[in-house]
Amino acid sequence: MISKNFIIFFLFSVIILSKEILVFNEELLILFAFLIFLLFLRNYISYNISKELDSRSLKIKEDFDFFRNMQKKTFTYSIDYHTKQKFLNTEIIQILKNLKESILLILSAYNNKHIKIFNNQLDDKLKKIISHYMKLKSVLQNKISCNVFIFLKFQYVKNKKMRKLIFKRSTLFLSNIK
Repeated sequence: MISKNFIIFFLFSVIILSKEILVFNEELLILFAFLIFLLFLRNYISYNISKELDSRSLKIKEDFDFFRNMQKKTFTYSIDYHTKQKFLNTEIIQILKNLKESILLILSAYNNKHIKIFNNQLDDKLKKIISHYMKLKSVLQNKISCNVFIFLKFQYVKNKKMRKLIFKRSTLFLSNIK
């Protein structure tokens, strides 16, 4: 029922008020009203406030857990993305190496083809030069042989002057040939 402390407090309050130890004024009435309000809150509404605060703390905890999980997922996705990016980077480097080797091989084949074409053209030109040289040589041999033949033919010429003249011309012609 009524607690012993409440009875003692009530009797003590009545004595103080009856002996006019405590005089009522506006400030004191506001203080009493506030104390009564706090007692009312403590006794009747504290359970509801406690329940509301507990539910609010639970909601805040759930929000924190949700954001922590989102943060973990974000870190996990970031790490996965980073590893995929590293793997892609190594793949691109390998592709570039293979491409470089392929380009070098193509350039080598292209250069070899051009070298072969150049060598073939050079061989053709050298063959032309040799054929012209051989033609020139044969023409010169024909001329020389003709001149030698003429020299030999006219060696038996009886006229000494004529023989000397033919000999000089033949030697001069043979000495001028290079």
